[in-house]
Amino acid sequence: MDLVRDPRWGRVHESYGEDPELVARFAVAFVSGVQGPDGATGVLATGKHFLGYGASEGGLNKAVTQLGRRALTDEYALRSGARSPRPGWA
Repeated sequence: MDLVRDPRWGRVHESYGEDPELVARFAVAFVSGVQGPDGATGVLATGKHFLGYGASEGGLNKAVTQLGRRALTDEYALRSGARSPRPGWA
C-alpha cells in the first residue's frame, strides 16, 4: 500500500489515500484477510509498490522521490504483516 500526496500521480486509484493512519489500518486488515488468520489458509500478500513510490516528484511514475529518513520511516514504512517481498526490476 502506498500513501498518495499528489493527486497528479497516475496510480491514485491504487491507494487508500493520503492519511498514514487510515492507509495503515486498511493495509493491515487487507493483508490479514488475504493471508488468513493463521497464515496457512490464505495466500501470501505482497506489497504493491516500493517504499515511498507514491511520493514521486510531479506525480510522475518512476520519478525522483525526495523523502527524509523520518518521513520514510514514520509515514511510509508500514509493517502490514505481508509475508512476501516485492521483487525488483532493473
